[in-house]
Amino acid sequence: MRFLAASLREPLFREQNLALEKEVVLGEYDRAESSPFFGLDKKLTSLLYPGQASRKDTHGDRTAVAPIPEIPPLERNEAVIDVAQMPVATVLVQWRGPSASRDPDATFAADVFSDALNTPGSGFLKRLVDSGLWQEVGVNYDTLNHVGPITIRSSSFVSVPL
Repeated sequence: MRFLAASLREPLFREQNLALEKEVVLGEYDRAESSPFFGLDKKLTSLLYPGQASRKDTHGDRTAVAPIPEIPPLERNEAVIDVAQMPVATVLVQWRGPSASRDPDATFAADVFSDALNTPGSGFLKRLVDSGLWQEVGVNYDTLNHVGPITIRSSSFVSVPL
């Protein structure tokens, strides 16, 4: 207990240890950035959380270190198109879900909503996947403080040369 208390009260931030940890974090960021969906995800997140996107990205922003300000309401709906050299067409639709600290009951409802839509045999999947319109569709809600996104992602392979 004394060790833990001392670690919390008087942490040692050695430059050598911080430099090593910085390399690990940057490596994680680089791996995420190599995904073909990285650019589209970043653009959608920046539209969904204007000026606050780094707070909703698990990798954050390489330069962001700041106190936690409130996320302002969205002023309008927006769309973005991102073109990547891959044989997959993907559509992402996102909107702001509930905040875990402000409306915990609504976070449970959002989880149930996404689970119901993702259940094999649901009307949602029958109309979009079983019909052949899309090869894959998924709904996700990220339970986060200060509102988490609800995402619908659908993908299909395309047979046109790149």
